Amino acid sequence: MPTIFEQIDALRQATGWAQLADAKPGPTWHIALEDDLDGDFLPLGDQFCLMRGRVIGLAAGTREREQLISKAASLQIASMRARASVLAYEKNESDESIICFRQVPLSLDKAAFLREVQGWLNDLAFWKTTLGDKEAKPTGPVDFSELFAGLKI
Repeated sequence: MPTIFEQIDALRQATGWAQLADAKPGPTWHIALEDDLDGDFLPLGDQFCLMRGRVIGLAAGTREREQLISKAASLQIASMRARASVLAYEKNESDESIICFRQVPLSLDKAAFLREVQGWLNDLAFWKTTLGDKEAKPTGPVDFSELFAGLKI
């Protein structure tokens, strides 16, 4: 079974990102694309990878916060058949936000893993746009022409 390092390295090769540094077990990889399509790849043991990205920040104690949470919940239910990624509410010491994540088995072949990454980034862009953050399209500083062919927002 491939490791998370091997899957991320395959992603790096497909997208033309810089060489990965030597990694110790349990690292987190961060990507930062244009239009605030940022995300993290986190290992869940040695069998799964969690892809996680912030959709929108929430202002604590505001009516807008409650409206965004309600809107996200109702739209997620309506889109469950079309979107494999999941929305969640996240609160930490400094802020609150809605995040988009997807759990992917590391046992996938490289092409299937790349399709999962593409799907997750499509979902992240969709939710950022739908929930009113700004228009989000992955048009990053590297050539994503093949990886993001047919991007749907």
